[in-house]
Amino acid sequence: MTRIAQNKLFRIDRFAIAIMLCVVVAIGMILGIWWYYDQQIDLMKKDLSKPHTSISTEQ
Repeated sequence: MTRIAQNKLFRIDRFAIAIMLCVVVAIGMILGIWWYYDQQIDLMKKDLSKPHTSISTEQ
């Protein structure tokens, strides 16, 4: 394998790794936001299901 071919392969490799990192970060952010909203909705459902007597003990 010539030096130029190795360089080209290395450059493509770095590019692919960068794209993979971006995709992983994007998926992580989406899952994190989804999980956060899921938790919030669960908390809201719990708050709605119980009688509103302990309003002062909210975090």
